[in-house]
Amino acid sequence: MNAELVTYIPPTAAEWQQTNELVKAVAATEFVPVAMRGKPAAVLACVLTGRELGIGPMQSLKHVAIIEGKPGLSAELMAGLVRSRGHKLRIITRAQDEAEVEGVRADDPQHPLRVCWTLKDAERAGLCKIQQDGRPTARDRNNKPMPWEKYPDALLLARAISALCRALFADVLAGFSYTAEEIQSGNGQTDAVWGEVEVDTETGEVLEGSPGAGAGAVTMTPAPAPAANRFVPKLPDIELVRSVRDAKQLIQSSTPAFQALVPRAISALYHTDPHLWWDQTSKVDAWKQVLEYTVELHEQRQHEKTSAAGHSPRSAADHPAPGAAAAGGTGGQSSDPGSALQGEGGSGPGPDDPVGGDAVAGD
Repeated sequence: MNAELVTYIPPTAAEWQQTNELVKAVAATEFVPVAMRGKPAAVLACVLTGRELGIGPMQSLKHVAIIEGKPGLSAELMAGLVRSRGHKLRIITRAQDEAEVEGVRADDPQHPLRVCWTLKDAERAGLCKIQQDGRPTARDRNNKPMPWEKYPDALLLARAISALCRALFADVLAGFSYTAEEIQSGNGQTDAVWGEVEVDTETGEVLEGSPGAGAGAVTMTPAPAPAANRFVPKLPDIELVRSVRDAKQLIQSSTPAFQALVPRAISALYHTDPHLWWDQTSKVDAWKQVLEYTVELHEQRQHEKTSAAGHSPRSAADHPAPGAAAAGGTGGQSSDPGSALQGEGGSGPGPDDPVGGDAVAGD
């Protein structure tokens, strides 16, 4: 193999100016993963990473995830880059218990390489456990199925592709040879963030999940970055939320202390099981109201901790949540479906937003 790494060519003054203008124009749009949204410097870094790989700005935002300062590529992008350089990457097997891929270098066609990833490999890596019937099981702290239980074939394929690319096509990836899921797995943590995980069932990539991932995506097990690398959302961050996925991503990018207050906010506002609400609520305004109340709860808690005179300010939990006084009736339903949320543009539980259930403790 006599392929060489491409020498870095810095952007020209004109290209640099054009890139900065583009970044400023798109940084606050829905096309940017929520962990980077509104942060031009982070968007610029992502775009420059993609430039070194030979892809465009929008492809970079979709396929490059930043986990603890490390860029992770989607398996889809890895395969595309390899093929675009004239090499061959074939999928030999894709099944629920194993995935096998084969790579052939254009400059060394006589020595193909095959890589296989099985459920046994995933179990040894601590990603899942294999039941007696041969099916994988992977649950979060709330005993909800995680991606390795729901989409093992897609995740096995992504693992096999990245392993093959590291072994045979390192010059193509130029060091960016791990997926976001693999980088997260390296954290050595097994608890999942509160919430649901979304995965592309074809490619095995975390959707929106991960901080900056693409993000990000809600992260899959193992858990996301340590609290020291996360942040506490503020009202300006919530104003950038445009979809339910944005709201979930913002929660996942927050500190564990903030995440722990989200169920309390849901219970205070809706008097329902937070997990049912998480799965069933599709109204963006309702999610934003929950986030805003969580911010208030977090600020009150911080004030209590730092009160120098020993006088505890009135906690947000001691006064009614916005619209909470109107919530009542069986299963937490109000006689007026819109009365549970009195915030701007808010709408409460109703036929289109089923959040019925007995009230539960928020802690």
